Amino acid sequence: MGDETRLAQVIDNLISNATKFSPEGEEVTISVGSIDGGIGVRDKDKAPGIPEDFRKQLFDRFTQVDSSTTKKAPGTGLGPAICKHIIDGHNGIIDVESEEGNGSAFYFVLPDAAPPPQPPANDTKAA
Repeated sequence: MGDETRLAQVIDNLISNATKFSPEGEEVTISVGSIDGGIGVRDKDKAPGIPEDFRKQLFDRFTQVDSSTTKKAPGTGLGPAICKHIIDGHNGIIDVESEEGNGSAFYFVLPDAAPPPQPPANDTKAA
């Protein structure tokens, strides 16, 4: 399907961020399945949500919703950018759905990497 180490890094980052920004004790839901002819992975959290005007730049390097010196969760703002780079390298898409005060759902979709079925070999020879 792709570079397993890098895809595991994406999943780890998404889960790490979901748990880091969710209130203590809240669940993070992970789902995996077929979608649009590919494989999709989605995480849903109960974090505060991401302002709509910020979502366009969320996958840029060194970007954080709260970049103040008093922020509650440490980080560099590189995780989402690295995830996007990895998913782009697998010809996939990564995005987020979020509503302020109601959590976020990060997801990525990779194209199905299974080779198409091959027709049976034709063993007859023309005379």
